[in-house]
Amino acid sequence: MGIIIGDTINLDNGLSAQNTYGSFGESQLTVEKNRDMRNEENNNESITNEYRVFCKGSIWASKQYRDNSRLRIHAENINITISSSELNGNLYGLLYNKWKSKYTTVSDSTD
Repeated sequence: MGIIIGDTINLDNGLSAQNTYGSFGESQLTVEKNRDMRNEENNNESITNEYRVFCKGSIWASKQYRDNSRLRIHAENINITISSSELNGNLYGLLYNKWKSKYTTVSDSTD
């Protein structure tokens, strides 16, 4: 699973790339539990749990470069906050959707 990014990406070395391939590849997906404690108007305490999900997305010049174990050209940390009801869902799918929202021209890789 991956994405094709049609936007021009400006790299740290001053070069730019377009029509690149992005994937979470072998990055570790991490989930952190955060408690949110609030005092209600009637002095009752409300406790909810939120979960922060994050992973490092790597970008290669092309899908072929990734398949041939070439070095990535860029990396981005992607994170989302979800509720406990979303924990049983497709966490990678949620992360990919967040990542794709950063670009104007992006599509899912068919490979």
